[in-house]
Amino acid sequence: MTIQASLKSLGAILVLFGAASAAAESAEDVAAACTAGSNLPEDICACIGGMAAEEFNDTQRQWYVLAMSGETDAAAALAAQMPAGDTIDAATFMRTAPTDCAGG
Repeated sequence: MTIQASLKSLGAILVLFGAASAAAESAEDVAAACTAGSNLPEDICACIGGMAAEEFNDTQRQWYVLAMSGETDAAAALAAQMPAGDTIDAATFMRTAPTDCAGG
């Protein structure tokens, strides 16, 4: 492993450690990440935030925020620690929630 790859892995681990020790992401945090990381309207992102607050556990909400914020290494590291069912549920949510919130 190169030094650059090692530093990248260490960075992802440190971000993951910081994320895991931080307070759980709120509906507002999810909505803000959605708005910043997508081209979805704010009202759809607010709906997604509310759905995530009801349907996701703390780790899934953290994963969503990392993924939508472009923190792909940290999101992947966190997903690797999640139970398979939680990962599948989060990925499915990411695909279906915008349509659900748009009413279609």
